Order: sequence, then C-alpha cells, then structure tokens
Amino acid sequence: IRDSFQFTRSHATWECDLPNGNYDVTVCIGDSGHEQTGQHLAIEGEYVLDNVNTAAGYFIEHTQRVHIDDGKLTIDIGKPGSTTNTCINWVIVR
Repeated sequence: IRDSFQFTRSHATWECDLPNGNYDVTVCIGDSGHEQTGQHLAIEGEYVLDNVNTAAGYFIEHTQRVHIDDGKLTIDIGKPGSTTNTCINWVIVR
C-alpha cells in the first residue's frame, strides 16, 4: 500500500463524514521512489507532521487522537503557499 499515494504541491483538503466523538487517526507520508522534502500534514487543524523530509523508500506514520465536533474528519495535505510535495499514502480511522 506504500506504492501509491495522493500528493499536492501546495495545499489540499480531504474530509470524511464521521459521527462526532473521539478517534485515533493514523496517517502515512512518503514516496517509494523519490525523496520528498518539506511535507506538511494537519489533522483537524493541527499540524502533526510539519516540514518533514523522507528519503526514497522511507515512510513516516503518525497516530493522533482527535475530537470531531462538526461531523467531519478534516485532513490538510500540504500547507498554503508551499512549493514542495506532500505525499499521503493512507489514512486509518479507529
């Protein structure tokens, strides 16, 4: 599952409808074929990976406990104004 990803050069938002409550959200960033520098990823408005570099074939996974109070999980990929790629491989919500 690390051979594919969604990426952005600047900023994109991904949302998923979820009932309000607490969730553990796990994300993975990286690229199996290329180095990626300056990656940014925020969950519910909080940058959990900020200006992170990954070498080709290396990945970073992060789990964050979040509280949903608007019926949507929001993940920001990249950072407004950024000119570097952010490559997200997957999202797991528990």
